[in-house]
Amino acid sequence: MDAPPALAGLQRAAATGAALWKLLLSLAVAIVPLAVIALLVLLCLAWLSPAGWYFSIHARSAVAALELPQALETSWRIEGATLCATQDLSALPRVPATDSPCGSARWQAFALPAAEGAEQVIVLGGRSGTLATPIEARLELREDDGLQLSLRTAPGGTLGTLRPALDTPAIALGNALNLIWTGGERPRDLVLPFVADQVRVGRDVTWSDAAMLRSGTLSVFTSSEEAAARRSLIEEVQLLPGDQVRLGGSGGTDAASVFPPKGFLRFDRRLGEEAPALEVVAFGRADSLRIERFGDSGYDFRPGVWAVLTHDSRLTIATALLAALVAGLGALGSGRELAIPPLRQAWARMRDALAGKPRREDGS
Repeated sequence: MDAPPALAGLQRAAATGAALWKLLLSLAVAIVPLAVIALLVLLCLAWLSPAGWYFSIHARSAVAALELPQALETSWRIEGATLCATQDLSALPRVPATDSPCGSARWQAFALPAAEGAEQVIVLGGRSGTLATPIEARLELREDDGLQLSLRTAPGGTLGTLRPALDTPAIALGNALNLIWTGGERPRDLVLPFVADQVRVGRDVTWSDAAMLRSGTLSVFTSSEEAAARRSLIEEVQLLPGDQVRLGGSGGTDAASVFPPKGFLRFDRRLGEEAPALEVVAFGRADSLRIERFGDSGYDFRPGVWAVLTHDSRLTIATALLAALVAGLGALGSGRELAIPPLRQAWARMRDALAGKPRREDGS
């Protein structure tokens, strides 16, 4: 006798569902080898490709140095400075030799005009499209608790221009200039922002120099979609007195892919409190960062292979998906071995047990 149409439809639906379920299981089993191969490829890519870590330096030091590119314009306010130059800056008043802080008769001392409220600015670089020698800027604390800024570039080159006041013409500078802020009165604290080719904080410890890095923190970050700041802290290390840290740029061959170090330097005299110091804050992206320590040959501060693998988002997602797939297939296989009934059948047995109905011989 043929089954009723409704029952035949249910049987076809059940057969179709069982066939579809088996097809999905077959696809899952077939995908596992492909997923393993894809995971291995992502593992190799994460291992071999440069990570491009983001480094952060926050230090208090008595000495720091920058390499400023000629193609970028760097503007700093320099109120209260005495200019020591080998060229004749006739537009500025000359300081008598007896009051000169330059320390050598080869350098002529010039004072900035006293102008209340005026912004006296030195503009370095700004020669776009040039591959000239970068400008070396070296800052060092003086014995009188002042600050000296030495600017150098290649012979025959130019550092930039000086604007002593808004209503005065700019003064062209040569290839060498020293700016000195003595430990006496100074009209304002100095903040010098920069975009550099290289940043160096601290100096090697020698018997003849007392200026060195005093304290600081070095942190390394990586991009993260999980953190609200889109940055994830990988590691942090405390810098010791006498350390020297070098941070250079990293990137590709075109300007859009280069990440030069950025930051600022701040000199706050803090009269009556602790000794003055040069505060350095710098950020940059590089494969590693060089730390030179007294009594050691130095080392490159770079996260290990495990940090590279665990902070690769593509590799993390692929590993999680593969683990979920394998776990699901394992659960299905264990269920078949234990003869676990389908969910509907198990629910029907539970209702029968609660209602006190006897279990039939077929187990249903």
